[in-house]
Amino acid sequence: MANRLVARLSVMYGKPDTDDPKAWFAEMDRLLKNYYDSELDKAADIVLRTHRGNRFPSVSEMLTAAADAREEMAPKPKPVEKFPDWTPEAIKKADELIQCKLGQRAADEGWIFALHTFCRKNSRLPMADEVGACIAEAKGFDEAYKRNAEIGGPVQIALNRLGDSMLRMRAYLGEIAYGRVRDEQEIREYLRDPKSFRARAA
Repeated sequence: MANRLVARLSVMYGKPDTDDPKAWFAEMDRLLKNYYDSELDKAADIVLRTHRGNRFPSVSEMLTAAADAREEMAPKPKPVEKFPDWTPEAIKKADELIQCKLGQRAADEGWIFALHTFCRKNSRLPMADEVGACIAEAKGFDEAYKRNAEIGGPVQIALNRLGDSMLRMRAYLGEIAYGRVRDEQEIREYLRDPKSFRARAA
């Protein structure tokens, strides 16, 4: 008997209407030789579900079903995260990475927030020449925070409220660097509303 698609359809519809069955079966084998048995089984399901009438399905109908079956069974590409560094996995990985001597040093020196951000974005600790950029980023924040506090004014007060929440988050990340494990609920809350979470962090 020919391939699985033709074999299954023959059970339901009998022999195909052809003057030369041997040549017909050989041609169908040739046309479908590159399909896996699982795809041909799926194609048979499609034809049995959609075919109208009692006559043997047409060649084009079977070939279309085989192509549709392959498309349906093809592995679907994993969706690409719009912000891959803002996933629970990225945050958890960064939490794990900062639980080391470098993370504890960053917590003690006040640049743990920048270190955690680097780890979240890069899934690794910074190299020696990248540590300086993390430290500089933290110093820039500290200087801006101090300058806003000295100037005062409604805009500066609003900015420093944000700064206050970031300082609390810095303290919270310091706890993580020294071994605190953030649970799934905390991560979900942080992803849902980072500003609100920072406000309650420490």
